Amino acid sequence: AGQDCEGLDDAHLAELWARHTSFARASCSRPNPAAEHVAVEQRVKAAAEHKAEGNMRFVAQEYTAARRAYTRAIDELHAVLEEEELASEQRELLAVCLANRAECNLKLGQAAAALDDCRYADGVARRQRMTALIAKIEDRAARARVAGAGRAAG
Repeated sequence: AGQDCEGLDDAHLAELWARHTSFARASCSRPNPAAEHVAVEQRVKAAAEHKAEGNMRFVAQEYTAARRAYTRAIDELHAVLEEEELASEQRELLAVCLANRAECNLKLGQAAAALDDCRYADGVARRQRMTALIAKIEDRAARARVAGAGRAAG
């Protein structure tokens, strides 16, 4: 299902992200590398906190709030990606947040958005060789395709 996503580098992942979210990149200057590193650490920490909030909201069946929290986590990691290459654990966090947001989108009847998240998550997860997550992503993508086909037929 995700063979076309294998071998993506961070530049390609950023391009895919921009295409699927219509995210406009702003040019940035780098006057202080030390401050930049602190900002990156803060963004990664914030992303982990947003993911934890998303998990809590999902368990409470608050799917819209969970989706918002996962989106905030993804946005934080994407901001890091604009500054530097993501570390392995950061890419793993990104893949999990995308997969979790895909599940929220499925619960909310947003099949096309779920499929977009699955495609992006699949590329990241395959790069990280996250086999267990890849299986979940493939399952979610299949459910999103079925849900999307059902809406088109209905």
